Amino acid sequence: MNSNRNHTTLVLVADPSATNLIARRAQPSYKAFSPINRKSMIVKVLDTLSASKMFKPLR
Repeated sequence: MNSNRNHTTLVLVADPSATNLIARRAQPSYKAFSPINRKSMIVKVLDTLSASKMFKPLR
């Protein structure tokens, strides 16, 4: 179930129209963020996923 959620997040990140949806799920007051801050927040999420043990890098 966890891996399925991560997969959905990656798909949403790939879709520019879903940026607000991701921000809304990650932060209830997402409207207070500027587009630049929302983008940097998504980058943080991707960095966290790539750093986690579940998101294994290719060798």
